[in-house]
Amino acid sequence: MMDKAISDYSKTIELNPSYEKAYYSRGLLFGAKECGKMRYVITQKE
Repeated sequence: MMDKAISDYSKTIELNPSYEKAYYSRGLLFGAKECGKMRYVITQKE
């Protein structure tokens, strides 16, 4: 679901590069996705 939203924001940016909210929202999703990966790695180390 998160990948679909990132893809949708990327398409929005492609169609309207001046729409700043799309860049911001996509960045938040990238950050949340990476945070989830790090949380998984940290919990699996022990």
